[in-house]
Amino acid sequence: IPGLAKTPYWTSTEALRATNKPKSMIVLGGGYIATELGYYYQSIGTDVTFLVRSRMIKHEDHDVVESFERLFKKHHRVHLGEVPQCIEHDGQHFHVTLSTGELCSSEALLVATGITPNTDVLRLDRTSIKCDSRGYIQVDNAFETTVPSIFAFGDIIGRYAFRHSANIEGQHVFDSVVKNKQKAAFVYPPIPSAVFTNPQVASVGKTEQQCKQEELDYYVGMNSYKDSAMGMALRS
Repeated sequence: IPGLAKTPYWTSTEALRATNKPKSMIVLGGGYIATELGYYYQSIGTDVTFLVRSRMIKHEDHDVVESFERLFKKHHRVHLGEVPQCIEHDGQHFHVTLSTGELCSSEALLVATGITPNTDVLRLDRTSIKCDSRGYIQVDNAFETTVPSIFAFGDIIGRYAFRHSANIEGQHVFDSVVKNKQKAAFVYPPIPSAVFTNPQVASVGKTEQQCKQEELDYYVGMNSYKDSAMGMALRS
């Protein structure tokens, strides 16, 4: 985004380590990092505006995305389909110009539009370890890289960006390579994930759109939370 690199914008790292609460904040992005941190800052009193290029938490089931957006927008200022044209910082405030010509200003700017691997600083070009086109380290089904006896797991292989998935991958490498002295293939169980906002979102396994893409037979069952016993008690 023109102008962004010259500004003191935040990523999730700065947002999590901040010692002062900004009065206002613009959040670029609509994924789990953007929604969780934006929700948190608004909860402690920051005036937050979300600028989302396409959809919020777009990797969830479409039904979940639609419900989430409808409920989230009741309590948060959200601009869907907005792409910043340029960003300026005057020493105190950020000024973001949208494609519509509208100008949004805030004290803080959080950029949460996705993650990229840090393999560019590992100097892998000095080794025979290969990365894919996105920069993630290539591994086989036992997490071994293109160099025998060197293994990689976690975010850096680009499969799942969760602490619990890294834990189970690392445990498999330890059990097979260190304890049993024999590398072994790993089969992923259905991986759960959660988005800690309001409303909260939890999921496990494939989405409906993934089932369609893979041409799998599947069933759909839907039950509103408000119809559950807890939902009735909370009148949600």
